[in-house]
Amino acid sequence: AAQEVVLLLDVEDETIWRYDEIHEEGIRIAASLISRCIQSGIPVGVRTNGRDQKTGECFHLEVGSGRQQVRLANEGLSRIDLVQKPDKMEFVLTRERESMDHTHRTYVMISKNQRISCYEGFKELLHQGAGGIWIATLYKEMNMTLPMDSDLSVIRWEVKK
Repeated sequence: AAQEVVLLLDVEDETIWRYDEIHEEGIRIAASLISRCIQSGIPVGVRTNGRDQKTGECFHLEVGSGRQQVRLANEGLSRIDLVQKPDKMEFVLTRERESMDHTHRTYVMISKNQRISCYEGFKELLHQGAGGIWIATLYKEMNMTLPMDSDLSVIRWEVKK
C-alpha cells in the first residue's frame, strides 16, 4: 500500500496565556505541508483539536489526494476558531488510535505543547507501525522539553513574535 500522511494540528493553550501567533504559524505549516504532499502524489489527511467557526466541531479531513483535497484542507484550516475551546489533543490521538490500520502512515504532529501525556499518546500511535515527526512550534525563549527518541524525529520550529 502507498504511504500516506496525516497531520495532527494542536491549537490548545495549556495555560491562561493565549498563543494565537504560534497556532496561526502551525496552521500555515499544515497548509504548506498539505500542498507539498499532494504535489508529490502523497495522499494526506488532517486531524485537529481546533473547532470549526461554523459547526463548533473539531476539523477532521479524511486522507485523500488531488486539488480538491488541498481546497478542502485550506477551507477547513481557515475556519479553525482559536477562540473556541479546543479538545485535548489526547482525545484526538485516542480516536485516531482506535480508528484503523496505521501501518502505511506517517503522522506529523504540529504543536507548541510538550505534555508528556500527549507525547506518550503520539508514541502509541507509532507503535502501531506508523512513522512520526513532531514539529514543535515555539518562541525563541521557550525551552524544548520533549524527550529525544530514536523512532521519532523532533523538529524545533521557531515562531517569530
